[in-house]
Amino acid sequence: MHMPSWLAAEKFWVDAGIALIVLAAVAALVSYRIPAARRLALTGALPLAIVMLLAGLALRWQQSGQGPFLTLYEVLISNVFTLGLFLLLACALVPSARAAAQVALPVLALFALWALSTSRDVTPLPPTFDNPWLWAHVLAGKLFLGACLVSAALALRLCATRTSAWIQDVQTRELEATVWRFAGLAFVFESLMLVAGAAWANDAWGRYWGWDPVETWAFLTWLSLGIVMHARLAWRLPQRLAWAGVCVVFVLAVLTFFGVPFFSIAPHKG
Repeated sequence: MHMPSWLAAEKFWVDAGIALIVLAAVAALVSYRIPAARRLALTGALPLAIVMLLAGLALRWQQSGQGPFLTLYEVLISNVFTLGLFLLLACALVPSARAAAQVALPVLALFALWALSTSRDVTPLPPTFDNPWLWAHVLAGKLFLGACLVSAALALRLCATRTSAWIQDVQTRELEATVWRFAGLAFVFESLMLVAGAAWANDAWGRYWGWDPVETWAFLTWLSLGIVMHARLAWRLPQRLAWAGVCVVFVLAVLTFFGVPFFSIAPHKG
């Protein structure tokens, strides 16, 4: 079947962006040995990848007449774009967040490569998706996932440390504080995502909450993050266990965003 010219152009921009994301991930990984490579990833490859992905998503949006958040391909690519942008801004505004790049960029590369294996076909937008509350729901969800990615990436780096002396290091205490700063931000954005999602559900299906698989997993992710943050303060959870808990929350978030909606019979299935 002949590919429309606009779809071919979109493929070029998106594939170029994915290639740059992979390059940024490789640079981030080798930065353990070559510190200058992280600068290449954050100031060169990642910003260019964001521009390329933006061009591809904008072209798809303009030609299809609907936002890129319906199919698995659209959800993956749009989230690689927003997660990359969130990471870039976080690293620029919070210097201690730059340490997240060595974990976060490989995660983005995996999402981007996964997108290459999915269908790029455009699916008509269901009537229930034409709702302003959906935009608020999607925006809050993307901000939540971005904050959760930075928090989990830093937490995983801290979990990987082996010497107890390093735990007392000033830099480590700064990373620890940054983990919980972004975890708190993630909790706020996920709360807003759930509220906006409930308002959307009421407009679309006449009920605020129905305990379908997507809603249930989103609630479990929110509850898990709240428990980890509460346990850290109230129960003085050991540091490594708390960091591991943040990583588990991110895994739940990934399943909620990229798994359950596409393999369930939920009414707002992608």
